[in-house]
Amino acid sequence: MDGANSSVEDVRTVVLQKGPSGLGFNIVGGEDGEGIFVSFILAGGPADLCGELRRGDQILSVNGGTNQTVNVVVQYRPEEYNRFEAKIHDLKQQMSHPVSGGTLLRTSQKRSLYVRALFDYDPTKDDGLPSRGLAFRHGDILHVTNAGDDEWWQARRVVLDTGDEHGMGIVPSKRRWERKQRARDRSVKFQGHVPNVLDKREYEVDGRDYHFVSSREQMEKDIQNHLFIEAGQYNENLYGTSVASVREVADKGKHCILDVSGNAIKRLQVAQLYPIAIFIKPKSVESIMEMNKRMTEEQAKKTFERAIKMEQEFGEYFTAVVQGDTPEDIYNQVKEVIEEQSGPKIWVPAKEKL
Repeated sequence: MDGANSSVEDVRTVVLQKGPSGLGFNIVGGEDGEGIFVSFILAGGPADLCGELRRGDQILSVNGGTNQTVNVVVQYRPEEYNRFEAKIHDLKQQMSHPVSGGTLLRTSQKRSLYVRALFDYDPTKDDGLPSRGLAFRHGDILHVTNAGDDEWWQARRVVLDTGDEHGMGIVPSKRRWERKQRARDRSVKFQGHVPNVLDKREYEVDGRDYHFVSSREQMEKDIQNHLFIEAGQYNENLYGTSVASVREVADKGKHCILDVSGNAIKRLQVAQLYPIAIFIKPKSVESIMEMNKRMTEEQAKKTFERAIKMEQEFGEYFTAVVQGDTPEDIYNQVKEVIEEQSGPKIWVPAKEKL
């Protein structure tokens, strides 16, 4: 046997039991007389559990057994497979190299992490899926058990209440999903917070209607020191929502209801007041006009466009996106999200960039 084939092993037969995810491995090759090789083995799948099939195995033949078994005749040929894989890698580099000269995302082998889904994913509608996919909804927590591939990650769904993990499948990587999106675009207790304001009117009571600040200079200083989640000016008066007022409500074991901008969500997270950020997204221009009869079509269009822009800009900070046909429907969905997210465990954003 020459040196080039020193790693070639004997031909062997591998018997696989079919599972709900198929046989649990991917193949490459078969064109222009090239061999067919095992390129990927799904963790927890039949091929993985069998333990006899390896990445780099050349498939020589496949014989049908019973309805539940398949006999695969293979031979381990790593050198040939590596040469084949190198050609694929070079081709991918040429096809996906950014024109701007930016660098490609690279993840370490077998990297594991937790992520919160920012979109719905239906694998049955993904034509490029190389293996059995894992369906998920916006807001689901996924345990990515292997992020070693640029295009596809292995993941399990995490049950929020128990922390248990269910299902195993392939999901698109962050890089792949963002590329597809760019191509396509071309019973709960509540309490309100008490805002801060500069000047008091005769009928307003300090601590009931607002917390009043002694001077404009003091409030401007507090804003600069990031003591306010949001602040603005109306009729020459400064108004704001302070971090302290929100924390006061939270310390009572209640939910503080806030109607804020996307930037305020980030400020709440910085203040370690991790919010349940629910984005109420209109279904269409027509649905906006149906809920607000006094709104013109032009006003409804602008409202809808603002909603789309806000989701694009701040979607990663949303806990959930809610849509409904009636105010009652929206209310019930919002209440359900808050109940689901009010458990003893919370997920907080990591500083690490993907």
